[in-house]
Amino acid sequence: MFFSRRIFRIMSNTELINRLMTTFEPVDLEVKCESDAHNVPKGSEMHFYVGIISKQFEGLSSLQRHRMISKLIYAEVPGIHALRIYAKSPNEATSLSDAPDAPKCMEASVALGERKNSSVSERLHKVLVLIDEINLKRVDKATSPLLKIHNESDFRRMIRANYRLRTKKSLLTFIFIIFLCFFFFQYCDRRIASIIQLHANEEPSTQIIVITPTYRRSTRLPDLIRLKIIFNNTHSRLRNTLMNVKNIYWIVVEDAGKPVPIIQELLNRSRIPHSYLAIKTKPGYPRRGWYQRDMALKYLHRNAKTIISNNKSVLYFADDDNSYDTRLFDEYIRNVKKIGVWAVGLVGGAPVETPMVKDSKVVGWHVSWNPTRKFAIDMAGFAVAVNLIFEHNAKFGTECKQGGGAPETCFLESMKLKLVDLEPFGFEAGKKRELLVWHTQTAPVKYDKRKVDMYGFVIE
Repeated sequence: MFFSRRIFRIMSNTELINRLMTTFEPVDLEVKCESDAHNVPKGSEMHFYVGIISKQFEGLSSLQRHRMISKLIYAEVPGIHALRIYAKSPNEATSLSDAPDAPKCMEASVALGERKNSSVSERLHKVLVLIDEINLKRVDKATSPLLKIHNESDFRRMIRANYRLRTKKSLLTFIFIIFLCFFFFQYCDRRIASIIQLHANEEPSTQIIVITPTYRRSTRLPDLIRLKIIFNNTHSRLRNTLMNVKNIYWIVVEDAGKPVPIIQELLNRSRIPHSYLAIKTKPGYPRRGWYQRDMALKYLHRNAKTIISNNKSVLYFADDDNSYDTRLFDEYIRNVKKIGVWAVGLVGGAPVETPMVKDSKVVGWHVSWNPTRKFAIDMAGFAVAVNLIFEHNAKFGTECKQGGGAPETCFLESMKLKLVDLEPFGFEAGKKRELLVWHTQTAPVKYDKRKVDMYGFVIE
């Protein structure tokens, strides 16, 4: 049926109004009536009040009737499910009692369309039917608020009362939504703050300053890429990158009079905070980055306020042709208090060079080349607190006789360090010893760029 709960629920108000105004779909309506002066059906007060409301349609245009039906629908009378109008002709709305040939003292089926046993001109167009929303039964005295309506003023009063009720409900709903949004945004704000705080707590408190001297060669670009490329489990030399190390600053010093564009682009793509310096080796200095390291230290000292982000910073010299495990930075260098030392693989003609450690103290060195050095250690095997370097204005200088030509001993001695000051890493009792840095060297390919076609690719 048209007034079934399911059909009504899926129809919009506009669809319902249009159907009320135009439908001729049959609707079964049980009418028990008796003969009297007005032909008012007995046992159904519904039809009496239908007649009163229907009279308000007399003389109204189709648009005005449409608006009236809209008002009836929007009245939202509690317990009322749907409304229809009953009329005896297309142009005039009346009560059921005024309809010719109204059913009397019998059960009748009233159809919205051509009535059976009547002429074509006699039509029942629109019937106002009140259906209880709870049990889908016709409204009676016990449930109908419309029983209080005796004239148009009563009807308008009911409309206003229901409008105020709807307004109150809408206002309460709006306030509820506002409070809901407020608490939701409060929750989101606290959640975001907690996430930010979590990340802030995860940010390492010790900053690592990395100095890398470099120079033009055929293997230089892949060597530098190894320091910054994304973590890769397929090869140990590719799995250790500065990109995976937090709170780090990278100073790259080019042994040249001007920066190399492709190196600058590589550093920019890495998104690692960095400085790229181009400083050609000064006469009187050995090659292999001595002068570049000194200039990087000088640059760091001059720009400490902008580069150093923490009260505690540790400096590490990372040559571009070595191989590094990220744990070297996070587990070793990050925890250096004054100066930390560790083993280095593939250095000095030996598979490994390492400090000699007893009772967690450095007492000597296991090295093949020049073991009499006070600090017989490779450049990749130590990291120093920045404030200690600044305090002693430590530098490499032009030579290091006591180091047998190697700069590490002179640099560490310039800070007045002793073996007892060294903090060994990787020698914990009961733990497997691992190498986290290797003094690897890529073998350069010799070629004449004037004779070899690069096919448009950039190769140094």
